[in-house]
Amino acid sequence: MSKTIEVMYERGVFKPLQRVDFPEKTKLRLRIESEGLYEVIEDLSGMFGDMKEDPLKTLLENRR
Repeated sequence: MSKTIEVMYERGVFKPLQRVDFPEKTKLRLRIESEGLYEVIEDLSGMFGDMKEDPLKTLLENRR
């Protein structure tokens, strides 16, 4: 089974940000993906679908 959930890393422990239904002491495999700038821009680009230019290019040019 595969399921994606968001977690917060705090004081050495990964804490789920939503309810999970696993019995206590269930051994799981954790894949870590940090949400970086590229992912944020990719998420936001859906809101600006009518843009003619690449949102990442525009952001990088205007941050100077």
